[in-house]
Amino acid sequence: MQSVVVSSQQCEADSFPLTAFLDSLRVELAGRGLHCCALAEPGDVTSPKVPLRVNIAQLGPCGTELERVRITVQKPDGLRTLDREISLSDVAPSARPRALALAVAELIRLFGQEVRDEPPQPSPKASQPALSAPQQPQLKPKAPELGWAGTGGVGAGGSSVGGSSTGGGSSGVRIVQNFNQAWKFKRADVSGAQANAFDDSSWGNVGLPHSFGLPYFASTKFYVGYGWYRKHFTVPSSWSSKSEFLEFQAAFDQAQIYVNGTQVGQHIGGYNGFSIDVTSTIKAGDNVVAVRLNDNWNAQIPPLTGDHTFQGGLYRDVNVVVTDPLHVAWYGTWVTTPTLATNSGASSTVNIKTEVRNDRTAAVNATLKTDIVDSSGKVVSTVSSQQQIAAGATVTFDQTTPAVSAPSLWHPDHPTMYQALAGGPTMVPTRALPRTTTRSTPTFSRASRT
Repeated sequence: MQSVVVSSQQCEADSFPLTAFLDSLRVELAGRGLHCCALAEPGDVTSPKVPLRVNIAQLGPCGTELERVRITVQKPDGLRTLDREISLSDVAPSARPRALALAVAELIRLFGQEVRDEPPQPSPKASQPALSAPQQPQLKPKAPELGWAGTGGVGAGGSSVGGSSTGGGSSGVRIVQNFNQAWKFKRADVSGAQANAFDDSSWGNVGLPHSFGLPYFASTKFYVGYGWYRKHFTVPSSWSSKSEFLEFQAAFDQAQIYVNGTQVGQHIGGYNGFSIDVTSTIKAGDNVVAVRLNDNWNAQIPPLTGDHTFQGGLYRDVNVVVTDPLHVAWYGTWVTTPTLATNSGASSTVNIKTEVRNDRTAAVNATLKTDIVDSSGKVVSTVSSQQQIAAGATVTFDQTTPAVSAPSLWHPDHPTMYQALAGGPTMVPTRALPRTTTRSTPTFSRASRT
C-alpha cells in the first residue's frame, strides 16, 4: 500500500480538530489503496520512498474558524504539484473534518489522474514514421464506443498535413496542450472581467476541473448564479499560420467565452463538450481567455429537475489545439468493422469516415491515406482516396479497407487494440512529405456494428 504524508500550516490558537480530520482521511485513503502516515511538519517530507505529500494551509487570520484552506498535493521531488482552494463556510463545524478529508482524497485522485495523463516519453520503436509518438504529444484515450476507443480520430480529431497552392507540401502536426492550470476564479458576476487589463489579482487561484462549490458533497446548500474564470497564456509567433481552437470538455451550464476582450462563442448545456475557433482573436505574445458561466435554472436546458445538485463550473478538461488550416475536424472520425459479425469474426473490412476541414483561402485537392496497424506495428490493411475541398468547406472521406484476415478479437483477457493511422490530408500534386498521423484505436469484436 502506498503512503501519503500530511502536513498542516495552522496557527496554535486555531481549534480545528486535526485528529478527527486525520481519522477521516485515513478511512477515505484506505478505500483508495493509500496509507495516511502521521502528521508531519511542513517541508519535513523529502524521502523519495513517500509517493505523495499533502499540505493543508489555513487562509485567514489566526484564531478564526477554519473556513478557507489551500490543499497542495506534491511529489517529494517537487516536480509535480496540484493545489486547490476550498471553502468550508457552508459546512457545519462538526462536519468539517470529514468534508476536508473528502476534499483531500478527491484532490489526490485528480493528481494521480493528471500524472497518468502525461504523454509518455517516446520509445526507440516510435521512430517508425507511422507510429511516431512525438507527432501526437498529448492526445489522450477516450472512452470506448461501439468497440472503438479514440485518441486523435474518435476523440479530438487528429493531425494534418498541408501544402502550398502551387502543389508543394509542408507538414503541420496537430498540437494538443492541456489548459487546466493557472486559472483565476471569482464566484460572482463581475462587470468588465472579459477585458485584458482587468485586475483579477484578488481572485482565487484554481485549476481545472473546478466547481462553483467545493466540496459540494458536504454542503447543505449549493450556489446558484454566476462565476468568472480568467487565464493568461502565451502564444508563440510560430502559430501565426495555423488554426487555433479552445476545446472545452464541458462547462456547466451556460457559458460565454471571451478571448482578448472579444466574445468568440457561447454554449448552452452542461454535459456536452464544444470547440471554439479562436484563430482570428489570438495574437503572438500574451493573451487572455475569460469565461462567464452560470448555473441558473433554464427551461430550455434539460434536465429540468433531479435528485442531485446542479453545480456550475468548468468541471472537465480544457485544451488548446493548434492545427494546419487543412485539418481533421473535432470529433471528425468514426470507425466501424461492418462485416465482422457477418464473417463470424474470421475477417472484416474497416470503414472510416473522416471529416476534413479546409480553412485555407483556396480550394485544394486532398488525399487521405489510412493504414490499419496491429498491436505489433504491422500494417494489416490500407486505403487511400482523394477529394476536392472548397475554401471554407468540410467534406467527409468515406473509406473502406480491404478485409483484415483473422483479426485478434478483443476480450477482457486479451484486450488487443488496432490503430487507424491517417497520413494526410495532403495537397496534390504531392511530393514526398513527412508522415503524420490521425489516430483511432479500433478493436475487432463480435459486438461491432454491422
